[in-house]
This record gives sequence, structure tokens and C-alpha cells, in this order.
Amino acid sequence: MNNIIRLVQTEKNEIYIPFISLGCIPLVLPLCIYFGFDLLLYLGAGSATFITLMLLERKYPSSIFNFIVACPIYLFGVALYAMSLVVVLSAGEMNPLYASLAIISGVGKILVDGIIIRKLTPEAVVNALIERQRVSMSQRGIVVTPPWASDLFTEFSRGEAVLIWSVRAILGAACAWAYFRYGPVMYSSTGAVERLPHGIALAGFPIAFFLAPLWQIPFMYYCHKQADQLVDAAVKQRRKDEKKEKNGDNDAPEWKWL
Repeated sequence: MNNIIRLVQTEKNEIYIPFISLGCIPLVLPLCIYFGFDLLLYLGAGSATFITLMLLERKYPSSIFNFIVACPIYLFGVALYAMSLVVVLSAGEMNPLYASLAIISGVGKILVDGIIIRKLTPEAVVNALIERQRVSMSQRGIVVTPPWASDLFTEFSRGEAVLIWSVRAILGAACAWAYFRYGPVMYSSTGAVERLPHGIALAGFPIAFFLAPLWQIPFMYYCHKQADQLVDAAVKQRRKDEKKEKNGDNDAPEWKWL
């Protein structure tokens, strides 16, 4: 068994390849309106590069290599934020409301991630993965599925919780307003280009806040530092699942080599 720690999204082809091939198109298409559709060629080249790196990483497993392959996933929220900002500025539609959303989203993300990272410890990382059975084995190493929310492995003070949920509530309301204000009429081609910057400003900045799991980078770093514990946990979980399956326990999770 190799003690290499791998992110679940880079382990599964059915997640990574569609994400790299199609998931980044919404980031580039709005920019094409203002900077030309030649950007699609760069997107294709970038997608092909990362898919090639993913295939190479499968042949030569490495934790550092896996981190490089996962960079588009880690930084997708940052890219969405940058795209939203560029589109709004290029369209000349920046106003106090959109500027406020951009500031709340950007500064809020820095503050929230800073709080999470400051509280993050190797023990909390290992316990969160083991207790919630989010670590498994594959032929290329240990596969880790980080918790979808920081609340699942971090405790916040009352003041920190109020700050975090206030930012989430403001940006969540803005995203909902974007849908009700622009979503139902976006199917019409009439005035779509004029509406696009407004819809992106109201939805892009909030979504970027929620899709920027920057705390996952130090989270995965701690996973690398505690690889031995995660290997032991994955082996024990595999044996436990196999035992339940052998005993005919239909409720036991089915073990599969990824």
C-alpha cells in the first residue's frame, strides 16, 4: 500500500474529466463576449494539459503531483471571482451594490478561511475523516474526501459564528435575488448581453465565496503529514466492511477499489 494521499475528485475520472472539460466553460464564455472567442482555444489547451497531467499522475502517483492536478478544483472559486470582477468592470456596470458584494465576498472569504485555517489542527483533520468514514483505499494510495463544510470539523466562538453566518446570509440572499431577478428571463436572447453583467455580479461574487474551499489546501497538507494514521484507518475500515459483507450485513457499505 502506497502512503500517497489523493483528493477524491482527482481519483474519480467521472468527476475530474467532466469538470476540466466542461466545468470551466462558464468561466470563459462571458469573457469571450468582451475579449474574443479565441479564449476558447486557450481553455481547450488548458483542459487538455490538466487531463494529460491527471493521466500521468495515475501512472506516477505523487502527493505533490496530485496537488498540482487538483489546482483547478482548489482555485475554481478564485477564478469565478476574478471572472465576475473582470466582466462587471469591462461592461462598465460597476456600482455601489456590486462593489459591496465584491468586497463582502472577497474580504469575507479571507476572514472566514483565515478563522478556519487558524483553528485547523492535524488532530481535527484526522478525526473528521476517520469518524465520518471519509478515507478509503485505492490502488494508487489513500483517497480523502474532505468534509463539505468546515463546521463538521471546527468549533467556532459565538462571535466567529455570527460573523461567518452573517456573510453567508448576505451573499446567499444576493444569489437568490439574482435568480429571481434575472434567472427566469435569461432564456430570451433579447438583451441577454446587457443583462449578463448584472446577473454575474449578483450571482458570481456570492457563488465564488461558497465555491472557494481554500481551507482544503492546508487540510490536505495535514493529511499528508498524518498519512500513517489515515492508512491505518483505511485498512481497518476496509476489513470492517469486508467482515460485514461476509456476514451478510446488507446495511454494510460496499467496498470497492477505486
